[in-house]
This record gives sequence, structure tokens and C-alpha cells, in this order.
Amino acid sequence: MLGHINLNRFGRLVKSRLLNQLEDNSLPPCDSCLEGKMTKRSFTGKGFRAKTPLELVHSNLCGPMNVKARGGYEYFISFIDDYSRYGHAYLIQNKSDSFEKFKEYKAEVENELAQIIIPDDRIEDSLTYKQAMNDVDYDQWIKAMDLEMESTYSHSFWTLAD
Repeated sequence: MLGHINLNRFGRLVKSRLLNQLEDNSLPPCDSCLEGKMTKRSFTGKGFRAKTPLELVHSNLCGPMNVKARGGYEYFISFIDDYSRYGHAYLIQNKSDSFEKFKEYKAEVENELAQIIIPDDRIEDSLTYKQAMNDVDYDQWIKAMDLEMESTYSHSFWTLAD
């Protein structure tokens, strides 16, 4: 149902003698009018943020590109971890390769996380990532990781790998 024209437009049609006079100058409420006047609940401003790596990953698939990249790649897909905001981009030849690239991305990130260790003064062994996430000194571990990542970013050259 598309609705109807408004009362002012009806008045113009009557004035132009294209329509007979409305009896009471009003229209009964219709579904379209009622839906058009509905309001939405206001946005609370609280969106979901991941609390651990890989809990929420944003992805974007772009293509086909007008010009193929070397190797016949027409698309690229990017993955951004919501927790760390760290991103990866991959070239792919077909849209259907997207899920395989996601599995590759996930394996790479899990491998990187598994290699992250943090020394603890109370125990002789280093902690794995999962142990560190559950440790009582979690905040201290996060600060140490932020410093490590900042150092890594400032001393590295980034290349796009296919």
C-alpha cells in the first residue's frame, strides 16, 4: 500500500475542479500515515566492543577491480580485529575464496597469540596468552602488550602478502 496525497493537495485538486469538495476536510487515519509518524527509540550510544582477540572480526570484500593485480587477483578482503583494531588484507581471485582466507587469517592470529608470552615474577614459567587473559595481573599484562605492539609497529616494514 502506497498511501495517499496530503490534505493540502486535495484542496488544490478541489480548487482546480478536478475533485469534488471533501465533506469534512479530514481523512481517516491510514496505516501508511501512522507508520510514517512512528518514531524510533533513540540510540543508547553503547555499542558492543570485543573483550578478547578474535571475539569480533569486521571484514570487507572489495571487487571485482577494473584492473587485475599481478597473479590474476580481482578482489581483496580485509579483516579487522575489534579488540586490537589490528587489520590484515588479502588478495583473492574469486569471492568464493573469502572463507578460506578467513580461516587463514584466524590461524595466523591464533598462531601469533600462542607465541605471545609474558614473564611473571611469582612463577618461573612464562604465561601463554590464555593464561595471561585469566591472570589477576591482567591490566599489567595489557599495558606490557601495548608497549610491545607500539615498539613492533614503529620498527617494522609492512608488506601485503598474497
